[in-house]
Amino acid sequence: MDVGTRIREHREAAGMHQDQLAELCQVSRQTISNWERNKTLPDIVSLKVMARELGTTVDDLIGDDVPEIKRRTNSGARQLTALFVACMVCWLFMEISITGRCWDLSPVFRSQLWLCLDCAVLGAYLVIIYLFYQLRKRLNVKNTYYDIINYISEHPARDDARGTRLTKKVALHGYVMIGSMFALAILRLISCLEAVPLPVALAASLGMGAWYTISMRRLQHEGGPVDPPLPPQR
Repeated sequence: MDVGTRIREHREAAGMHQDQLAELCQVSRQTISNWERNKTLPDIVSLKVMARELGTTVDDLIGDDVPEIKRRTNSGARQLTALFVACMVCWLFMEISITGRCWDLSPVFRSQLWLCLDCAVLGAYLVIIYLFYQLRKRLNVKNTYYDIINYISEHPARDDARGTRLTKKVALHGYVMIGSMFALAILRLISCLEAVPLPVALAASLGMGAWYTISMRRLQHEGGPVDPPLPPQR
């Protein structure tokens, strides 16, 4: 891999420091250092910015490393998708567990065995969150649901394995799980109102969850919320 070497050579030829290039690409100086040491790969947006600011082209920066870049990108996309799904599954389990105890739906939720399972899932969730954060930072993916989904959609993990295809399908329909978690949170809030019977609370929470799911699905298909335009610069 010589992408990093080419970036460093073009940066030095332009008389630019890593801090300056980092500011132009809207990343940290450490990210630029990682790119130049071929530890991580820049995304296509950053490559376009660097090519423009360094007076070269994306093709010159990439060179003959396209196959290796695709391999690394596919590997990163697979890992990000798997960690994203695992994170949501753990989160959904914890929401079910907490809501079950709030409404006292079953003695199982207060058993010693279930408490041990809760602790195990929480521990796994913390580890997954840490790994997910590190990978997201390395891939230069913003920490919002829509940015993560857009990355997964735009960087297909080319793998014929059934598990990979299933994981990606679950990730792209993550709004269903998030809508379910929203419904559970509403149900948990209603549990504070002792006068509300469970059937009424269920109907209200399911309605709110369905509304939230449909809203997220529509926004996801539109590419996520649109950032407001910047005011004119003087």
